[in-house]
Amino acid sequence: MKLDRSLLLKWIDPAKAPTLALQAQVINHCVVAAQIGNTITGFTVLEPRALDEAFAQRLFLRHQNSASPETLYTLHAPEYLRHRCEKLFLDSKFGFLKVNHTPFVSIKVDNGTSVLRTRIRVVNVDDSPVLLKFLRHTLTEHPFIDIVAQISKSTDAVDAIRRARPDFITLDIQMPDKNGVEVLQGVLENEYVPAIMISSLNLEDGSLVFDALNAGAFDYIQKPKVEEREAFKVELTEKMLLALEGRSAHSSLKAYKAKKLKTTHAPISGAKLPSNLIWCIGSSTGGTQALTHVFTSMPNEIPPTLIVQHIPPVFSTSFAKSLNDLCPFEVKEAQDGDVLKPNHVYIAPGGLQMALEKRGTQYVISIRDDAPVNRFKPSVDYMFRTVAKVEGLQFVAGILTGMGRDGADGLLELKKVGARTFAQDEASSTVYGMPRAAFENGAAEEVCSIDQVATTMLNLSHGVHRKSA
Repeated sequence: MKLDRSLLLKWIDPAKAPTLALQAQVINHCVVAAQIGNTITGFTVLEPRALDEAFAQRLFLRHQNSASPETLYTLHAPEYLRHRCEKLFLDSKFGFLKVNHTPFVSIKVDNGTSVLRTRIRVVNVDDSPVLLKFLRHTLTEHPFIDIVAQISKSTDAVDAIRRARPDFITLDIQMPDKNGVEVLQGVLENEYVPAIMISSLNLEDGSLVFDALNAGAFDYIQKPKVEEREAFKVELTEKMLLALEGRSAHSSLKAYKAKKLKTTHAPISGAKLPSNLIWCIGSSTGGTQALTHVFTSMPNEIPPTLIVQHIPPVFSTSFAKSLNDLCPFEVKEAQDGDVLKPNHVYIAPGGLQMALEKRGTQYVISIRDDAPVNRFKPSVDYMFRTVAKVEGLQFVAGILTGMGRDGADGLLELKKVGARTFAQDEASSTVYGMPRAAFENGAAEEVCSIDQVATTMLNLSHGVHRKSA
């Protein structure tokens, strides 16, 4: 959550805060709320590290000095703080305090009245009764999730979603009458709601998925096979919480539309670059939109470019085609044996690993069915590490938006052999995981917004060198 830090550890009186919307993953923050009956009389937000004995004492004194002895307090904290909470509030004097372990807190103040929720309201839209039943079973396993509506007819979906006012929606990509993209566009005309598209694995779905991402969907997930259901549960919940955390960047429909309009921009010009230069980029959640933004602002002539985007099979083909249609240079799904050429972008195929080799005087892509690295296949670290071993080339390499830390260690290896490196900044990242890891381990020498990535890559390209082995 991108939280205004001035709110931390400040006691907020709803009567004195005419309008305030706070939505947080309490994986990153804790919230203490005071209530009389069902009415919130005040609350404070703190980072987990601030939950200590000094804070416990301040909370006790606040309760002692409270104007109303009926006031009860609830601490909403992530599950991993359970032991600390038990230790801090074990004393019977904290009988006024209840601890609730949840990954989600939403507080909205409207004209001095506060509403606090710790359960996520979810709507599922799918024409398959089997999948709807599976989604209900999967999501309601979590005590912090409420399924407020399940919709099987796409023609009813937009109105039903507006009535339900969910925090989050899942949308089937292929439905009769209206597809998931059309439903999403209808929803976003009125209000920004984070959405995950649920898709089968085929080329037709691939095209629609990228349309949905461009329309405002947070991400997509594949419909699971029976043996994949446990992994699906974990991935869907993880992406849902990330989508809700990022919602503060779209705090209003107006802000969301303004952000979308920024994707229209003029290409930049580039001077002559070194002939032995290679560009390498890794990305994950939010990466297809980020890569589209970067490469549609590049000059007409660019060095050979290798991209690893975390993406399933088939979808990498669709993504390469969609980007190729927008760019003046050739964008293709990489194939085993491709010889690197200027003005070509090579996207790693989903479900396989991509490496670079030198064969004689040529630099050749090797597509391999090796094991996942950091759970990913293709993996950014896998690609970066093979590139770092290739002699005779100069590199500019970087990491864009994505969860986890895939690519950070490989980027550091590239930097050690002389590559110029960068990472996307937090403010413009859909998920600031991979770029953060690259910044924190010292792999990224430059940090820039998505609007400045193309310019940064060109500037770094004029200062590359190769350290001797």
